[in-house]
Amino acid sequence: HLLNTNQERDRQLSLALLVGFLASVDFLACYGRPVYPIGFLPVYTSLLILAQTIWKYRFAALTPAFAAPHIIRAMPSGLLVTDSDGQIVIANGKAAEFLGRPVSDLQNTTIQAILGDLFSPAEVLRLIDENGLKDYELVIGTPPGDHRVVSFSAALMRPEGAGPPAGFIFTIRDVTRRHDAEESREKAQEIGRASCR
Repeated sequence: HLLNTNQERDRQLSLALLVGFLASVDFLACYGRPVYPIGFLPVYTSLLILAQTIWKYRFAALTPAFAAPHIIRAMPSGLLVTDSDGQIVIANGKAAEFLGRPVSDLQNTTIQAILGDLFSPAEVLRLIDENGLKDYELVIGTPPGDHRVVSFSAALMRPEGAGPPAGFIFTIRDVTRRHDAEESREKAQEIGRASCR
């Protein structure tokens, strides 16, 4: 289906160029052929075909700048991007869901205000430099009630070359089910060991 769509789009563009080429009839007068200057008609027709083709096939350059917001929205993980001071500049819907706050609230605060001093820029930088900040688990909410266990990973954004970090990228995954299953398994093993004594 996509191939047929591309072929049809290419046919429409070729037709528009061909019709536009007919405007060269105006140049026949330069060679002694008396022709009424109607070259504007093929040009207008060509522009109409081009406009209709562009409208129908939605020409848009697929660039990183165009794709980035769509990718961020579609991510199954939460995403927080902060500047070097910890101010959240980008947050997706999953991050808001996992942290239990609206996206607008996340974008108007710092990561350390939400998650504590462990996520201050200096501390995150130290953790990343030591061995990376990968899969750090944190409980959001108050157990045993409504709580969620999330796993954080962080990476640095540095400008080209060396220098201080421009900011941090945090990814967040909900690991509540896995965490609860592990706790249930451990409790079952404790009960099993206690009954064997």
